[in-house]
Amino acid sequence: MSPGLRVSRFWFMALVVGCGCNRSLSTADPGDPPPHGGRIVRFADGSGFIEVVKKEGPAPITAEVSFYFFKNAYTPYEPEPGSGVLMIDEKRRVPLRAEGDALVTPTGPVLFADQEVDGVLSIELGGKSRQVPLGMR
Repeated sequence: MSPGLRVSRFWFMALVVGCGCNRSLSTADPGDPPPHGGRIVRFADGSGFIEVVKKEGPAPITAEVSFYFFKNAYTPYEPEPGSGVLMIDEKRRVPLRAEGDALVTPTGPVLFADQEVDGVLSIELGGKSRQVPLGMR
């Protein structure tokens, strides 16, 4: 191999290896938190997401879980869904009501005391019926 080719190959490899060497993945700045401090669930088709906010505190909690709907991090869906159903399992279906810009669970017994919100959210959003899995199913 000629010395010129060897030098060219060295500089090419140095350039490839050196690109981005000062950049590393960081969790120090994960970005803005969700608007209401909840957990984000993305739509499977990538058209937006739901923020799931579970209220903690002493009884009586008037609405345990709230669901907020966004097209992106800053744009809520308009109009918001007027109602929906949270299907926890085959036997438990919880009707949701509109409250402000969210759908909320009704006043009643605590649904998810020591666990994450789980189930399938059934809503109509943007003229489309959606079934959104919320947990580990």
